[in-house]
Amino acid sequence: MLIHSQVQLGAISSFILARNRYANGNLAIVLGVWRFAAKSHVDVKRVYSRLGDIVSDTTVRNALNSLTGSSLSALRAAVQDATARGETEWCLVLDNVQEYCPVYEGGIARQSILKVGTAATAIRLND
Repeated sequence: MLIHSQVQLGAISSFILARNRYANGNLAIVLGVWRFAAKSHVDVKRVYSRLGDIVSDTTVRNALNSLTGSSLSALRAAVQDATARGETEWCLVLDNVQEYCPVYEGGIARQSILKVGTAATAIRLND
């Protein structure tokens, strides 16, 4: 029974999302962001995009960039308002992040690396 519903969902979403340029792709963009966050393989994302289940990787990156920009401007405005009132409403927590990137195909000057960086989280303080 579950397989039939998956086939039906795939067929319906391909009719709605891939064939109609006016269709609203809310589910497709959510699934695209999930595939982006889960670091799915490029071929997997490409196949799901062709079936109409997710939007393309470029669309996901553009959506995330626009969300990041609008959220950052809203955060800056909230911090400036709180600072003007002389209140502390936000705090910042820094953390180091690491990702090991192995090289699967060797070559000259190709080696596995550990990417290291810093991530910041803004936390709103209540009371």
